[in-house]
Amino acid sequence: MTLLTAPLHSFFLALLKIHKKRLEREYSMIARHGTIFAVFVAVFIARAFAVYSPPAKRMTLLENRSWKFIKQDVSGAQAAGFSDASWSSVSLPHSFDIPYWRATAATSPTVGWYRKHIPIDASWITSKRVFIEFEAAFLVSQVYVNGTLAGAHQGGYTGFSYDITPLLHAGDNVIAVRVDGTWNAQVAPRGGEHNFIGAFTATFIWSLPTRCT
Repeated sequence: MTLLTAPLHSFFLALLKIHKKRLEREYSMIARHGTIFAVFVAVFIARAFAVYSPPAKRMTLLENRSWKFIKQDVSGAQAAGFSDASWSSVSLPHSFDIPYWRATAATSPTVGWYRKHIPIDASWITSKRVFIEFEAAFLVSQVYVNGTLAGAHQGGYTGFSYDITPLLHAGDNVIAVRVDGTWNAQVAPRGGEHNFIGAFTATFIWSLPTRCT
């Protein structure tokens, strides 16, 4: 029994040494690859930050005051040079019939115009996109900028916006909005508790650098 113990002991020691060397090699490879992986991740993150640019800051102007209004369908009122000096001065939100909650139905005429002069700085339109946004206009509307149609919208309770950058120039600009509240069974809403026609909250948003378009 004693004669077998010594050789077996030596055998197991040799086996342990072999496994120890193998484990050391494997650990070294893991450590080396782990370092390579960490460097790769660091480089990837650095490159990601290098190409990433934060979203452009937006400048928002609420343009609810100092609108001109007439409850009449006036020919040529979209033109920049049109004279609205005799029109009423109103603020948005605005209803054709004041106070609207006393009206049992919209009174004729059901078409009206809103106009406003907006001074534009050259820097606002050379490096930004400019949008005009309305919370609503009951019921059908056309928005003109300096005499050119920017867009038309149907629906009295939904907001809408237009990119008006190409229509603007440095200096004085004119926004004209024609609102038609004539009953139209094809356009929602087709009924409700309130009877009003008019425009609601106009907002200008300067955003999105030109390079992103």
